[in-house]
Amino acid sequence: MNELFKRIAFFLYCLSLLVGAYLFICVWAVLMWTKPARAHAETTPARCGQPYENVEFRARHDGLRLKGWFLPANGARIARRVLIILHGKDGNRNVAFPLACDMAERDFAVLAFDFRGHGESEGERYSLGYYERWDTLGAIDYMKSRGYAPRRIALVGFSMGAATALLTAPESDVAAVVSDSAYTDVRSLVHERFGKWGLPVLAPTILWLGQPLLGVNADEVAPAEAARRFAPRPILFIHGDADNSVPVSHAYRNYELNRDHAELWILNGVEHIGAFDAARSEYLARVTAFFEQAMK
Repeated sequence: MNELFKRIAFFLYCLSLLVGAYLFICVWAVLMWTKPARAHAETTPARCGQPYENVEFRARHDGLRLKGWFLPANGARIARRVLIILHGKDGNRNVAFPLACDMAERDFAVLAFDFRGHGESEGERYSLGYYERWDTLGAIDYMKSRGYAPRRIALVGFSMGAATALLTAPESDVAAVVSDSAYTDVRSLVHERFGKWGLPVLAPTILWLGQPLLGVNADEVAPAEAARRFAPRPILFIHGDADNSVPVSHAYRNYELNRDHAELWILNGVEHIGAFDAARSEYLARVTAFFEQAMK
């Protein structure tokens, strides 16, 4: 009997070590995965000859200080329309500056800013769109404070920025959204990502830990579902079919859930957020026409 108790105790000891190691790995993964690689913008819109201002505003709700660039439309004090550009994870406003310059030349005023935890903005972590919604709402508030009507404001986002645009849009009164390489929902993304890395067993616990560690409810980070509440205002989904970060299947699901008020543009052989570089002229033509139609 004593020998049996010893074996049971040893088994329970080993099990507790395994469970402890599993939980430690999951906590570490959450904390490491949500820590952005902060990098500052290496250039400015002056590089493309566009006038700009360094601006600062506050995120809605928690008031984090966010920094960015404002580009007037060809120098106009108040343009007919304004575009807010939302970068992806580990990026900053610098990622957006070629598009910002091109759209300013097309008579759009442009705001490009650093999300929380990125570039020069305050904050330490990112949340795949959950708290970045507050940043985007703060950006919209800021543009309204400069005299822009909401029906003249549109969002264009890349990857996490695209998901954030879809999450934010129903909570705002913006006119339209361009979503470049957005994921359908965080649950699918995390399961796919950890499955690809050969660690599918970590995904459920990592998603669960988002609430106690970060205050993030994974079920509320479902961009495609949120976008349904944006109808009838229009969305343009853009995606490359060679995307290894967010598979193109996400784009098809995003579109299917929103096809009554959305358009879909798939580019062959294009990788994650690579559409602008791969087809710059067509990208600008499509995006400009889409926004002009939405802001009539």
